[in-house]
Amino acid sequence: MKVFKRILLAGIVLVILLSLGAYFAIKIAFPPAKIKELVHQHGTEALHRDVSVEDVSIQVFPNLKLSVREVKVANAPGFSSDPLFQVRELALSIDFMSLLRFAPVVNEIKILDPAILYEVSAGGHNNLEGIGGTDSAAAPKDTSKAPLKMESPAALALKSFRIENGRVRYRDLKSGRELNLEQINQTVSLDVDQRLEDIKTKGKLEISGISVSDSASGLRKGNVKVTVRHDIRLNLPGEKLQVKALDLSFQDIEVGIKGEATHFMTKPPVIDFSISAPEIHLASVLKEIPNSLSPDIAKLSVKGDASLEAKIQGTLEEAKIPDITAHFKLKDVGISHKDLPAGIEALNMQLDMLGDTLNLAQLALTMGGNPISIDALITSLKDPIPFLQSLNINALVDLGKAMALAQKLGLAEKNMRTEGLIAALIKASGPLDPKAPENLKAQGQIDFKNVMAAAPAIPKPLHLNGQVKIDNEKITEVLNVKFGESDLNTSGTVTNYLAMALPKLAAGKTTKAKILVQSSFLNLDEILPTSPKKEEKESAPLTAFPSLPKVEAEVDIKLAKTQVMNLAMTAFTSHTTLLAGVINIVSKGSLYSGGFSSNLRADLHDSSNAAIALKLAVAKVEANDFISRLNDRLPATNKIMKSLANSDSTLYGKFNLKMDVKTHGLPATMADNLTGLINFSLLDGKLMKTGMVQGLSDALGKVSKSLAFQNFTFSNFTTELEAANGKLLVKDCKINESAVGSMAVTGSIGFDNSLALNMENHLPPSLSQGIAGATGALTSQLAKLTNIPALAGASLVPMDKTGHALLYFLIGGTLSRPSFSLDSKRMTGEASAGAKNALSDAFNKKKDELKAKFDTEKAKLEAEAKAKLDAEKKKLMDQAEAQKQKGVEEAKQQGKKLLKGFGL
Repeated sequence: MKVFKRILLAGIVLVILLSLGAYFAIKIAFPPAKIKELVHQHGTEALHRDVSVEDVSIQVFPNLKLSVREVKVANAPGFSSDPLFQVRELALSIDFMSLLRFAPVVNEIKILDPAILYEVSAGGHNNLEGIGGTDSAAAPKDTSKAPLKMESPAALALKSFRIENGRVRYRDLKSGRELNLEQINQTVSLDVDQRLEDIKTKGKLEISGISVSDSASGLRKGNVKVTVRHDIRLNLPGEKLQVKALDLSFQDIEVGIKGEATHFMTKPPVIDFSISAPEIHLASVLKEIPNSLSPDIAKLSVKGDASLEAKIQGTLEEAKIPDITAHFKLKDVGISHKDLPAGIEALNMQLDMLGDTLNLAQLALTMGGNPISIDALITSLKDPIPFLQSLNINALVDLGKAMALAQKLGLAEKNMRTEGLIAALIKASGPLDPKAPENLKAQGQIDFKNVMAAAPAIPKPLHLNGQVKIDNEKITEVLNVKFGESDLNTSGTVTNYLAMALPKLAAGKTTKAKILVQSSFLNLDEILPTSPKKEEKESAPLTAFPSLPKVEAEVDIKLAKTQVMNLAMTAFTSHTTLLAGVINIVSKGSLYSGGFSSNLRADLHDSSNAAIALKLAVAKVEANDFISRLNDRLPATNKIMKSLANSDSTLYGKFNLKMDVKTHGLPATMADNLTGLINFSLLDGKLMKTGMVQGLSDALGKVSKSLAFQNFTFSNFTTELEAANGKLLVKDCKINESAVGSMAVTGSIGFDNSLALNMENHLPPSLSQGIAGATGALTSQLAKLTNIPALAGASLVPMDKTGHALLYFLIGGTLSRPSFSLDSKRMTGEASAGAKNALSDAFNKKKDELKAKFDTEKAKLEAEAKAKLDAEKKKLMDQAEAQKQKGVEEAKQQGKKLLKGFGL
């Protein structure tokens, strides 16, 4: 016994001596000043931030205690001066005797008033960037798997790990907003056996204060409370984790998790967990949220309960879904806001999951007085393709109530108004296969009943009635729209619509649409008002047309009366087809006493080179109404189009047009690629003062002031044009009976607005005499150009066969700024020919005078000779007659003598 006492006494003395030795060894080897310096030096090097410690104290027996006070880690450069991390005290207490037993027991690790600051700069960087740096000299990690060592060098117990009054701050330096998590308290115990077969941990984490502040509204505090409790057991060699309790508490929401997991290290883990969240009173949850967090919280009202029960069992594998049993329920939930006319009422939901079946037995609510109900059943969830047994959606929306709600929520403008009902009924069933969505059978119907919409942007309220039906094969619609005095009725059918919605998943199918649009009166100027043109910034040229969907469409439009561009159009019909990327539009209509017809074909199957053909005929339409308003919609893709777009109210008269043109390419080159014939005429027309009119007036005014004019009127203006090679070739252009006579123009007009024209002007008789006079200025000018002296009474100005003076002009420049000049070559040529004609006329006149005189003298001489001849002839005849009579008398006397001789 004495020996035992001596041994025990020696042991005690030995322990005391060892303790004293350890105490003095630690004191000598690690004095507080040296520890402070080591923490500062190595901490700064490791974190790349300045680390400071105010005080360090050490106690060895009976417990080894280390206390470090006022530890601070400096913030990153460029951020606030507050520390990145600071702790008032960090204390460690270890049972000294447990170290001698090689089974250390940590009595306590205590952290007092820790504070972490996380800041984000205006540029998006944070103060944690670069902390710790990188160690380029570090050895590469060995990625090969080493055998698991299932034993600790010694048993370890942590009786208490405590964090008291912790704080985490998030600060956004750009917005000035700061979020604080305060009063963070945590206690944790840990017991680790040497074989790691019974590792136990319990603890509690509690956050009792949350505050938010910003530069605009100041500080807002809240008393939101979050608590997490745990009781966990772990057998590491046996690969078993047991969660005896894991409870989460948020306000009065209690969520509990229990269960276990096995084979989580060497095999796919197997789990068996349950989650329980019993009845949650939503009103009490809202009550616990302080109003200071948001001004809207005080205006909210919530009622009803929610609950969740779930269980997860099975192996966690990529291709396998564990068994899930769950029941989620909402009962009589209502949400309202004082500023809103109506909220969500009577929300009830029951969602159950059992094995591979998901059953939404009920989802019913009333939103703003509008009832909505949904139910669904999905089976075979574990199969590659789940199956939707049924889906039913039934909703009735009162647009008046819905709009009031949307306005209060800021989703719609306050001056918008809506009325009427929209009823929707949708049913679906079938496999949920994303690769074959067409196998999901769906059908639905949407009814619009007395729907009205009004807004400042809409000149008049819009009224809508009709129905839309949808199923897997087709969508059909019958809609009636009224807008002011306008009405529009549409009906149509779209089949195989999934081929357009999901082209990659509907190969080999084509969407087909057939639509009919009808109206008794349609005021497009009211529905689509034109706004003044704005200068648009030039955008990058289009390099390809958008690809057309694989659709075959047929659209017919029949408008009895239409107001468009301030034109009263009647009997408008249009038939449009889309087939294999080719669009054909055939349309016609009447405009007052005239009308138009067109045929447009656009081949868009090549997205980089469209081919377009247009035939257009316009007959007896008022030019200003047709052209000037059409200009508002002309695509100003080149200079000539821009000139036409700026020619409003300049051309008047009855307009006729025939166009047969083609083009190809992209929008930027289509005008330049235009080819074809364009013929137009204008009857009883007038051209207002434009560049061309002003240029012509100035050119004629230089010839004679009497030829200048303001407005250009004419009886008939006809033009034959041909588009080719980036130009409009003027083949035959004639203007008749204008204020300055008739004109004929040939040449070309470039699409760049350039002019290269020749004009022949036949002046009227009233102006021709003064212009073509031998003493006129033009004759004198031509005499100088031709070096032919003007003959007395003769003019050098060209004349046509009817005696009209002719003027020839060359027209250059551009449409907006043309240049007119006399065609001197042609005018001098005509002047030379005129001089020759004048000389020939004078010679012939003299010749005629001499011939007349000769003929007179000749006739006189011939008359005198004839008279003399006739006198001589008469004398001879008289003498012959006398001789004859004398002979007769002598014969008579001889006869008498003879007869007397015979006795007679």
